[in-house]
Amino acid sequence: MGTRITSPDRSGSSEGDGPGGGAAGDGDGEQTQLPSERSQAEQAAEEVCEEEADETAVSEQKGEQVAERRAEIRETLDESLEIEEQHIFGSLTRGTLVGPLDENSDTDVMYVLDRDEHGTWLTDENGPRNCLQNIKHHLENDPRYDAADISIDRNVVAVQFDEFTVEVAPAFRQGDDYVIPDTYSGGRSWVRTNPRQYKQQFEAVDSNRNGNVSKLARLAKAYNERTGKQVSSYHMEVMAYQYARTRPQSDEPFDELVDGFFEQLPRRLSSGTHDPATGQQIDDELSREQRESAISDAKQAKEKLQRAKRLKQSGNAEEAERLYQEVINGELDD
Repeated sequence: MGTRITSPDRSGSSEGDGPGGGAAGDGDGEQTQLPSERSQAEQAAEEVCEEEADETAVSEQKGEQVAERRAEIRETLDESLEIEEQHIFGSLTRGTLVGPLDENSDTDVMYVLDRDEHGTWLTDENGPRNCLQNIKHHLENDPRYDAADISIDRNVVAVQFDEFTVEVAPAFRQGDDYVIPDTYSGGRSWVRTNPRQYKQQFEAVDSNRNGNVSKLARLAKAYNERTGKQVSSYHMEVMAYQYARTRPQSDEPFDELVDGFFEQLPRRLSSGTHDPATGQQIDDELSREQRESAISDAKQAKEKLQRAKRLKQSGNAEEAERLYQEVINGELDD
């Protein structure tokens, strides 16, 4: 848990080659004409991928509950802080949060504070930690959160309910960006961020691909959770996004998008992943053992989907569907 905030001071790198030999870079390339009709087995494979993706979506009712909790928190903090702006971000706003929700499912909100009223937190030696402690204190004193577990988690104050967690990131404006506390530095520094930038980038690519990028990200996250969650959910989402944005066909069938992602996944896990907005590496805290385990699982998933692809081509819809379901459910052993 904890918002993964990155600084734009470190540059990113390209993410390797696509399965067809094309570079996984920024360009979308030329449009390729798809076959007008797909076989019954291909259609069945696409349907099972679509169904699995839909099942991982967060329900509208749960989304409303999250919004109500965020509104409560804003109401509490408004009593003691001068808040200039509120920005709701994170996987829920991008449609990539995996349901059903539990206490480890987090939604993020950033409150931009008035510099004139609270600017001493920017200049005091322990200002970042004091800022987070202040917010934690005010939330702990609200009886509505007596049953919640409230803690400081790196850049945020995490309010853990039974159903989900709301992560509160205090911030100040700095030019076109924002700065938020960084307790990994001993609570004495602020880190620059701009969560809106990635959200805008993601939504543009997702819209151009008929919502299939958010679906792919949810499937990737579901697979990750069911195989032991060796890497962070954000890491999986970014890998899915960076893969999908390089695909030349905006109307590519969803099962083929899934095939290509898992084809590249072992290499992407091996080479490292960088934040789309800041360029900073987002998997630098992954241990060698975690990375190797994730790569091993990804290779098994890749091999299963290669078999599924051959089964589709031969018309064996039932066996192809079974292999897709096994990969998405994290059932990698034969």
